[in-house]
Amino acid sequence: MSQNIARRYAQALFADANAQQQVTAVDADVSLLLQALNTSRPLTLLFLSPVVNREKKEAVIRKLLGDKVSVGFQNFLLLLVEKGRESIIYEICNAYQQFRNIQQNIQVAETRVAVPLSEDEQTALKHELEKRTGMHI
Repeated sequence: MSQNIARRYAQALFADANAQQQVTAVDADVSLLLQALNTSRPLTLLFLSPVVNREKKEAVIRKLLGDKVSVGFQNFLLLLVEKGRESIIYEICNAYQQFRNIQQNIQVAETRVAVPLSEDEQTALKHELEKRTGMHI
């Protein structure tokens, strides 16, 4: 159920960013937020904790991210807190990146090989996958 909710929020964020021609800026904001959440356990706990009140979460968003992210993205995060959806922030960010990848015709690929590939082999593999899929790898 939370995946469906996350997709709806991500779709709304992506549609707004696309309408405002701010997909690149919002993508950078999403990446910055994910990086902050992945490197700061206290920040992650703050977002995920149902015990921390809404006002405290809003104050942290304004203080920590206020001058680092776009106003629209900050307002989006504040809306998530207001609606009690901040606990699915990871799912929302991942869904947003999926929408962006689809729009920009990007396919994420992971390869597993027995022996490490040289730079030339990696490049050749990437080009071959792009040729076969018609997408950016």
